[in-house]
Amino acid sequence: MNYKNQYGKQRNQAKYRGIEWQFDYETWLEWWGKDITKRGRTADSLVMSRYEDKGPYSPDNCKKITQSENSKERQR
Repeated sequence: MNYKNQYGKQRNQAKYRGIEWQFDYETWLEWWGKDITKRGRTADSLVMSRYEDKGPYSPDNCKKITQSENSKERQR
């Protein structure tokens, strides 16, 4: 499957939100690895979350968590 479209959407969303984006396409694919098929918007889907919602989207400042876990973190 070609994920370039999903990469572009995520990069553009970060830019729209004013958050620096430090992934190129290859690094983004590598970061997601086999979990890329689990990305999504449902509660049990995986998302790219920044530690403490601070700093850029970068390989060393992001973790994979479920959408519901991300929502809980935002409420804290």
